[in-house]
Amino acid sequence: MNRQPGSARAWILWAAASLMVCAFMARLIFQTSVSVASTRTGLPQDDSAPRYLSPVALAMSASGDRLYVLCMDSDQVLVVDTAAEKVIAQVGVGRRPEGIALSPDGKSRYVSSVWDSTVAEIDTDTLHLRRTMKAGWGPAELTTDKAGRFLYVANTLGNDISILDLSTGQEVKRLEAGHFPKY
Repeated sequence: MNRQPGSARAWILWAAASLMVCAFMARLIFQTSVSVASTRTGLPQDDSAPRYLSPVALAMSASGDRLYVLCMDSDQVLVVDTAAEKVIAQVGVGRRPEGIALSPDGKSRYVSSVWDSTVAEIDTDTLHLRRTMKAGWGPAELTTDKAGRFLYVANTLGNDISILDLSTGQEVKRLEAGHFPKY
C-alpha cells in the first residue's frame, strides 16, 4: 500500500465513491428504463427496447462534488452531483467508452472510445462535449502529463500508445507497446 501523505484519504474517497456509484446506479437502472434509439446502425429501431447504461468506470472531481460515470452500452458519461445524488448531465461520447482521465487544471475530462478510436474532451464547467480527437486503434486507458500539454492513450488493439498534443488535438507520436496495453 502507498504510504505517502494523503494516500489513505484518497483510498477512502475512492472506496466511498465506488459504493455510492454502485448504490446510485442500481437505483437508476432498476427505477428507470433508458430508451435510446440508435441511429448509427441504419437498422429499424424499436424505441420501446431499453438501452442499458452498463457503467464501467468512474472518476471523482478533485473537490468531490461531481462523479463522472462512464456508461459503455449507452455511449455516454453521466455526471452526478454527489451532494444531491442526482444526474445533472448526460454527455454523449464515442462508441463504447472505456477510459476516463482529468486534466491537471481540472477543466477537462478525457474519455476514450474503443469502437470509434477517438477521445472525447468534456468541458467540466459547461458539461458539454468540447471536441473529439483521433487516437490509435482501440483506445482504452489514458492520462495527461503533469503540465497538461499531452495526453497519453493506450491503444489496446493497436498494441501502441498515442501521444496527443492537447493544444492542437492532433496525434504527434505513436509509441510501440507490449501486447494489449491498457494501463
